[in-house]
Amino acid sequence: MRDDDKVGYRKPPTKTRFQKGKSGNPSGRPKRKYPPAEPLDFQKELIAELKSPMTITEAGNKKKVAKLQAIVKAVVALSFQDKAMMKYLLNWIEKLPEDAFADDKFITYRISQSLLQAVEQDAAEWLANSSNVTNNGADLNSKTDEG
Repeated sequence: MRDDDKVGYRKPPTKTRFQKGKSGNPSGRPKRKYPPAEPLDFQKELIAELKSPMTITEAGNKKKVAKLQAIVKAVVALSFQDKAMMKYLLNWIEKLPEDAFADDKFITYRISQSLLQAVEQDAAEWLANSSNVTNNGADLNSKTDEG
């Protein structure tokens, strides 16, 4: 009798040792249980992203501001170049509460209704005569791209 044929402790008979088609671990490793994924809340994620800081250069100085604040700065800067944007911004300013600019840091000016109407009329004429603005107003950088 050979050493391979010995049967005993931890040595099953060779004929029954490995059965064809049967795994050595039939139940297998248990699958990992992940906690259920929280659904993505777009509004919450957008607010978090707009609050996150970014670095901008203003008057040659680098400073960190929230992304929402950087967007507002860009819109105000664009309004000095684009009359349609200026009209849009003036409409928003008109809707703000009276005490919005009551801070000591700001100098407030009252805009007369006639001045506001003149600016609106100017912007409407410019929009009618301008080839720089697309029909839906989505192309805001068309003026800066040309010159």
